[in-house]
Amino acid sequence: MVVQFRGDLSGVQLPVVVRLSGPMIGLAVGGTYLSSDRRVRLLFKSVIVSTVVPASAFFLQLVAAYFGRDILYYKIDSVRGIRYSGLYYDPATLGMIMVSGIGSSVFYLWRTPANSRWQGLLFAYLGMCYAIIVVGGTRSLLVIATLAISALLIARISLSFKVVAVMLVVLWVTQPYLQSIQRRFSTEAARTGLDISDTTFSEVLSDERYRTIGTGRVALWQDAMHTFLRLSPAEQFLGARIHTNVHNSYIYLLLYGGWLALALYLAFNVSILLELHSLRAHTMLRRVAAMGILGILLLGVATSAVVYTSVQWIVYLIAGAGLRTRHAVT
Repeated sequence: MVVQFRGDLSGVQLPVVVRLSGPMIGLAVGGTYLSSDRRVRLLFKSVIVSTVVPASAFFLQLVAAYFGRDILYYKIDSVRGIRYSGLYYDPATLGMIMVSGIGSSVFYLWRTPANSRWQGLLFAYLGMCYAIIVVGGTRSLLVIATLAISALLIARISLSFKVVAVMLVVLWVTQPYLQSIQRRFSTEAARTGLDISDTTFSEVLSDERYRTIGTGRVALWQDAMHTFLRLSPAEQFLGARIHTNVHNSYIYLLLYGGWLALALYLAFNVSILLELHSLRAHTMLRRVAAMGILGILLLGVATSAVVYTSVQWIVYLIAGAGLRTRHAVT
């Protein structure tokens, strides 16, 4: 907040400040109000219930599209074609809501007895969220969702058969969309004519031949870094309050708050992860919290996740509860 409010307050973009303060707000609210097992369970249950309507709208949209009718929100581009997003303006936003749903279902599957009547519904819900992410085609979200489900496999070996069975069904149903994602990888590699696998991030940011990679994201990163390098030393350190969607949290922070904001953001998240790790009781709540923060950091490589409010606040609400809860959630 100090970085944002330095100097003349008349030029402050209040919505941006609120968005950038999301981690602190979520952490404070979670640490204050989610202080019991009952309240924590209510949060995860609320996330699951709240995603049912947008998920249902998305599938209704797919059915309408099958009969040649386009309803609700969708995007069209020359690379990915039509991408449906239901009630949300962007498939990536819908995907992030589904990631929060996967995290919530992982929490409940971790703690639900094997003979529980709710387990079948939770597995169906998990598969539905993953399928929506695949259809949306946002690759970074697909990676994060896969890692979350892999964490469930590692933590509950007894659920391995059911998890694998659900995922095989989802992958079979969404095979055409997975093939589309694979074609995008091949197209990007062929377009550059370069070996992408043997490339450093600094080369990607500086070499003009990589501009088409990541559905044009690299072009945004390169232009943003050129702008940053033209700033004065003071602006590079304290920021130039440039608010633009560069699809990268870290480059966004450099432009808006400078090296100071980026350093504080990384230190803030690392300190939470270290604190969660140092707690004696590694409950599943704290594991989900750590998984959520790692997901936000990973998502920040391909999107400006630092200015997304809803998903970011949910993650830090959970982190605040993980740091505050006195009753072990087992």
